Amino acid sequence: MATVTNNLTRIHDAEGALTAGNLPAGGAGATANTDIFLQGSQSLGKRITVTATTEGFALVDGADNNCSASGTHVGMWLWVTQYGNLDDLRVALCSGVTPASNYKYWSPALAEYPKLGGWLRVWVENNVGGTTAAGTYTASQTRCYGAMVSFSSAPGGTSPNLILDSADFLSGGGAALTLTGTSGLWSDFTTADENTTNQYGVMRNVGGVFNLFARVRLGSSGSSLVFDDANFTIVFPQQSLVSDSWMGIDVDIQNASSNIDWAGGVIRSSGAKKGDLVSSERRALLTPPA
Repeated sequence: MATVTNNLTRIHDAEGALTAGNLPAGGAGATANTDIFLQGSQSLGKRITVTATTEGFALVDGADNNCSASGTHVGMWLWVTQYGNLDDLRVALCSGVTPASNYKYWSPALAEYPKLGGWLRVWVENNVGGTTAAGTYTASQTRCYGAMVSFSSAPGGTSPNLILDSADFLSGGGAALTLTGTSGLWSDFTTADENTTNQYGVMRNVGGVFNLFARVRLGSSGSSLVFDDANFTIVFPQQSLVSDSWMGIDVDIQNASSNIDWAGGVIRSSGAKKGDLVSSERRALLTPPA
């Protein structure tokens, strides 16, 4: 049997008693939401109605998270109910217990929001780019994460329409998930990722196609893998806020007992940000089809 090892560090699971702060400061606060959630049994949500400015909130963790290493990526789950009405979307990282005092934000392309709506996992290379909105965001003291939106016209209804669930980070880059053991399949990654408790946001099965949002590793120098899969499709989705080396597949055959085979598979990128395939001998850059 194959085993998936998670190399991510969880910032917060959005469970239990939650502490939140508005971005920017002012207005009603975000509260726990038990109607729309992805993992566990709750999330954090707030109703946003603005059209001229961008507003949101952040979830405050109980301790600092050191996200300062070069290549570190932070991933957060967010939901926008009126996603078709979005005029602006931002994700934010903050230092300290008052998010609006020291935070930085990044704007993913609106086109990256799923066409049918739902949850979006936004991965961002936190030491690159972004806009400092207030104070100083110190990556080694990442205390909270959040989202901000504005709409082209005021949305109707009264329920929370901006939702945050769990967030994780991978310090310094590398593989987010590693597969070892026997009888390995690509679906082992999605079985682990789509578990109600985990929700890593690394590899998801969408309509029979494996969407790979980060890097995974087959085998390791210390643990062997016997892997045999066929007739699969893996796509690296377009993600505007990740580094050029964030998405990929590492094939580690340093262990003498590893045996990794696949046939009839398709592995490709869907946009300008490309995934790659790296073995212990060679590296191939996967480009979108012509």
